[in-house]
Amino acid sequence: MTSKNGGSFNAYDIQSNGYFYVEYSGTQNQVEFVLQSWSGGAEWAKVSPSETGTANGHYYAKYSYNNCKSAFGTSDFGGKLDQIHAGAANGTVTIYSVCYCW
Repeated sequence: MTSKNGGSFNAYDIQSNGYFYVEYSGTQNQVEFVLQSWSGGAEWAKVSPSETGTANGHYYAKYSYNNCKSAFGTSDFGGKLDQIHAGAANGTVTIYSVCYCW
Protein backbone atom coordinates (compact mmCIF):
# COMPACT_ATOMS: atom_id res chain seq x y z
CA MET A 1 0.00 0.00 0.00
CA THR A 2 1.05 3.54 -0.57
CA SER A 3 1.55 5.90 2.35
CA LYS A 4 -1.69 7.75 1.59
CA ASN A 5 -3.48 4.47 2.39
CA GLY A 6 -1.50 3.59 5.51
CA GLY A 7 1.34 1.77 3.75
CA SER A 8 5.05 2.50 3.71
CA PHE A 9 5.68 3.52 0.08
CA ASN A 10 5.42 7.23 -0.72
CA ALA A 11 4.26 7.40 -4.35
CA TYR A 12 5.33 11.06 -4.49
CA ASP A 13 8.92 9.69 -4.59
CA ILE A 14 8.36 8.33 -8.12
CA GLN A 15 10.55 10.42 -10.43
CA SER A 16 11.21 10.45 -14.17
CA ASN A 17 14.74 9.06 -13.67
CA GLY A 18 13.62 6.22 -11.38
CA TYR A 19 12.47 2.64 -11.84
CA PHE A 20 10.96 -0.26 -9.94
CA TYR A 21 13.13 -3.35 -9.50
CA VAL A 22 11.66 -6.80 -8.78
CA GLU A 23 13.89 -9.76 -7.90
CA TYR A 24 12.35 -13.22 -8.06
CA SER A 25 12.83 -16.94 -8.73
CA GLY A 26 10.67 -19.42 -10.59
CA THR A 27 9.98 -19.07 -14.29
CA GLN A 28 11.95 -16.34 -16.03
CA ASN A 29 9.90 -13.50 -17.55
CA GLN A 30 6.72 -14.66 -15.79
CA VAL A 31 6.63 -11.96 -13.12
CA GLU A 32 3.78 -9.46 -13.34
CA PHE A 33 4.00 -5.89 -12.00
CA VAL A 34 0.74 -4.02 -11.44
CA LEU A 35 -0.08 -0.48 -10.33
CA GLN A 36 -3.55 -0.31 -8.78
CA SER A 37 -5.77 2.72 -8.19
CA TRP A 38 -9.13 3.31 -6.60
CA SER A 39 -8.45 7.07 -6.62
CA GLY A 40 -8.92 7.89 -10.29
CA GLY A 41 -5.94 6.23 -12.00
CA ALA A 42 -5.98 3.04 -14.05
CA GLU A 43 -7.70 0.47 -11.81
CA TRP A 44 -5.34 -2.39 -12.71
CA ALA A 45 -2.36 -1.27 -14.81
CA LYS A 46 -0.02 -4.09 -15.88
CA VAL A 47 3.41 -2.58 -16.53
CA SER A 48 5.75 -4.02 -19.18
CA PRO A 49 9.36 -4.53 -18.07
CA SER A 50 12.01 -2.24 -19.53
CA GLU A 51 14.80 -4.70 -18.71
CA THR A 52 15.09 -8.30 -17.49
CA GLY A 53 18.03 -10.49 -16.52
CA THR A 54 19.73 -12.39 -13.71
CA ALA A 55 21.46 -11.16 -10.56
CA ASN A 56 22.33 -12.70 -7.19
CA GLY A 57 21.25 -16.13 -8.43
CA HIS A 58 17.72 -14.85 -9.16
CA TYR A 59 15.87 -13.26 -12.03
CA TYR A 60 15.05 -9.57 -12.06
CA ALA A 61 12.81 -7.19 -13.95
CA LYS A 62 13.04 -3.40 -14.10
CA TYR A 63 10.04 -1.17 -14.79
CA SER A 64 10.94 2.30 -16.04
CA TYR A 65 9.11 5.51 -15.21
CA ASN A 66 7.91 5.78 -18.82
CA ASN A 67 6.52 2.23 -18.81
CA CYS A 68 4.76 2.88 -15.50
CA LYS A 69 3.35 6.20 -16.71
CA SER A 70 2.17 4.65 -19.99
CA ALA A 71 0.40 1.74 -18.26
CA PHE A 72 -1.05 3.88 -15.44
CA GLY A 73 -2.26 6.59 -17.81
CA THR A 74 -0.94 9.52 -15.76
CA SER A 75 2.17 10.80 -14.01
CA ASP A 76 0.11 11.67 -10.91
CA PHE A 77 1.36 8.67 -8.95
CA GLY A 78 1.26 10.53 -5.63
CA GLY A 79 -2.40 11.40 -6.01
CA LYS A 80 -3.72 8.29 -7.74
CA LEU A 81 -1.51 5.27 -6.98
CA ASP A 82 -2.98 3.22 -4.13
CA GLN A 83 -1.27 -0.18 -4.25
CA ILE A 84 1.59 -2.01 -5.99
CA HIS A 85 1.48 -5.73 -6.81
CA ALA A 86 4.19 -8.14 -7.96
CA GLY A 87 3.41 -11.79 -8.60
CA ALA A 88 3.22 -14.57 -11.15
CA ALA A 89 1.76 -13.86 -14.57
CA ASN A 90 1.71 -17.62 -15.24
CA GLY A 91 3.16 -20.46 -13.23
CA THR A 92 4.84 -19.88 -9.90
CA VAL A 93 7.32 -17.21 -8.83
CA THR A 94 8.79 -16.28 -5.47
CA ILE A 95 9.26 -12.54 -5.00
CA TYR A 96 12.39 -11.64 -3.01
CA SER A 97 12.25 -7.87 -3.26
CA VAL A 98 10.37 -4.98 -4.79
CA CYS A 99 12.40 -1.77 -4.68
CA TYR A 100 12.08 1.71 -6.08
CA CYS A 101 15.40 3.18 -7.22
CA TRP A 102 16.37 6.65 -8.39
